[in-house]
Amino acid sequence: MKINTRLFLSIGILSLAITIFLIGSESYFTRQEIRALNDGCHKVGGNPILEVEGFLGLNYYFSCEK
Repeated sequence: MKINTRLFLSIGILSLAITIFLIGSESYFTRQEIRALNDGCHKVGGNPILEVEGFLGLNYYFSCEK
């Protein structure tokens, strides 16, 4: 394989791996944030209302009603 092809392939694979890692991290921290909001709402005696939108649930609407 030519060096240019190998370099291009390596950069492509590395870019894909970084993208997957970043999306996974975003999803994980969003879930942690939602869990913290939910627990906090229960602690103050509220009823959490959560609407999750989009792929991987990265967009959400949260409210706490008493």
